Amino acid sequence: MESLPNKLVLVGDRCIKNQSLRNQVNKLSPLFDICFSDTGIEYAGCIDEGQYVIFVYDDFTDDVFERLSSKQGCIISPQIVHSATEMTPPILVPRRRPLYNHALKDQVICFTGFTDRSQVSQLAALVHYMDGTIRKEYTIPTSLTWWPITARERSTRRRSVLVVRL
Repeated sequence: MESLPNKLVLVGDRCIKNQSLRNQVNKLSPLFDICFSDTGIEYAGCIDEGQYVIFVYDDFTDDVFERLSSKQGCIISPQIVHSATEMTPPILVPRRRPLYNHALKDQVICFTGFTDRSQVSQLAALVHYMDGTIRKEYTIPTSLTWWPITARERSTRRRSVLVVRL
């Protein structure tokens, strides 16, 4: 059985009309069928058929984003496409969660003292969109989490912890 091609879908007017983004996406064309859509919903069915579909969308707050998220599609922002195409070879790593940028990469965030669970859920989603990690409690192992591979990598692989208290 022949495998179905992977798709990279530029969603929304701003992404479709962004010439810089389109140039970067062209670097990925050997890996993906490049598609364009106003909402991306018509490509959500491809996920059910076993295709790997990445949606590139720049607004993580509107209804289109919510609908794409509910379909379990991989959603990334143009910033992620830019960082992926600067690698050699260009790599887009599959994720379950939407990814807007890498601002909190290798950061561990602990929320303490919050009584409103919905508020913590919203904050946790924002941290995940920025490639951060959430921990329930601030503990010694959480604060000392790092995994040096060599002495040279210690400074680059260390995780820092931010505790957010209400």
